[in-house]
Amino acid sequence: MPAHAGARGCTPAHPGAAARTCDSARAAVAEAQRQRASAGRAEVSARTRQVRRTRELQRAARRRAGKPVVAVVGYTNAGKSSLVAALSRQPVAARDRRARRPAP
Repeated sequence: MPAHAGARGCTPAHPGAAARTCDSARAAVAEAQRQRASAGRAEVSARTRQVRRTRELQRAARRRAGKPVVAVVGYTNAGKSSLVAALSRQPVAARDRRARRPAP
């Protein structure tokens, strides 16, 4: 019987072994949950390190380029591209990007 089934039902073959069987089944389920949580945390940490490395490389490339970086946000059809084009005296390619949270 799988550990999780025993933890829920706790129906041992011998009535005297009920507490021991239920405790060991619960312990097995708890250990499996701890292992899954630990693996999930490790995966998130690895992904976070990868994102930080990528962002640092991108920042370094922008610094080397020596060009200013500007972000203009606002409502749809509010004239954001027109504003930047007028200020820079150059046509601006608008890119639709969803808002992102800043890096920690």
